[in-house]
Amino acid sequence: MKNTSFSYHQVVKYLDNALIFGIKPNLLRINKILELLGNPHKNPFTEFIHVVGTNGKTSTTIMTANILYNHGLRSAYHISPHINEYNERLWLCGKQIPKDDFAELFNDIYPYILEVNKIDLGGPITQFEIIAAMAFWMCFKEKIDVMVLEAGLGGRWDATNAADSKVVGLTGVSLEHTAVLGDTIEKIAEEKSKVIKNNAIVLTTSTDNRVLKVLENQVLLTNSSLYLY
Repeated sequence: MKNTSFSYHQVVKYLDNALIFGIKPNLLRINKILELLGNPHKNPFTEFIHVVGTNGKTSTTIMTANILYNHGLRSAYHISPHINEYNERLWLCGKQIPKDDFAELFNDIYPYILEVNKIDLGGPITQFEIIAAMAFWMCFKEKIDVMVLEAGLGGRWDATNAADSKVVGLTGVSLEHTAVLGDTIEKIAEEKSKVIKNNAIVLTTSTDNRVLKVLENQVLLTNSSLYLY
């Protein structure tokens, strides 16, 4: 499939325009584009760490990836949102990826964005889903050992939840995005806990008994292990 070549500034314009597609809480579009890409998130050489929570996700993600890198692993991270430039969202082995490399990742997956948008999967692929797909593609392309993923909204239906994460970190839960995630701490914690897959290691800094009860239930359901800070 022939790629269209976009410059970094053209990619920025495309992603800015994709904001109009909003937030669509399901995994249909991300799973489809990853399938078309050959399921790069299921490659045999990359493990995933998933960071969820209301506050502190970005700093936790960045610190974790840096610790892993300084222990000799090829590590990367995906964060959101950015402050100044889109390429801040993707970091690889000690530095955020250059703008040209960010554009190259987009160009690699662009034909598949078009394919997904031709299918009725609840509307066009969103900006966040596109960048998540780029992150998974980067893992495959760069043969990353460990990718640290920051969830965007909630967890259950977040595009980053396409990954089968072996480690999950929850920084804490407070009321946020109640129209989407629910209007109680318990409901929001439940949405975030759904990133816990079978046999995962789960760590949290939360001391809220309502949150811990939700985590304990999900850990039992998935045969996972829970560690409290």
